[in-house]
Amino acid sequence: MSAFFLRAAAWLYAIVLMLLTLGPASVRPETAMPPYLEHLAAFGVLGFLLVAGYGNRGMLLIFYGGAFAAFLEFCQIWVPGRHARLIDLTTDVSGIWIGVAVGLILLRAFRDTSSSHEPSG
Repeated sequence: MSAFFLRAAAWLYAIVLMLLTLGPASVRPETAMPPYLEHLAAFGVLGFLLVAGYGNRGMLLIFYGGAFAAFLEFCQIWVPGRHARLIDLTTDVSGIWIGVAVGLILLRAFRDTSSSHEPSG
């Protein structure tokens, strides 16, 4: 896939996360998972998509992804019916960091396997 579509997917997913995080709790989908695993998985997907779209920029993605998660959690202070909690913040940031790490590991593995199939000469 081209980087444009992967970047667009990452940004669209970030917008969806923002709407679900800052919207009323009634619009948020519920799963059988505990809330902390929902946060971890949701933000982990974002971290992975950011690596897929922006490649080998790990430290920047970790910084900006963590800042995005902190921003969303901070904004919940002013949303009626929502509340900002430290445990949610740490889970969101951890999810992004795990997603970025998994993405970077897979990116490196993919590049290593693709370069090992090239003829040396």
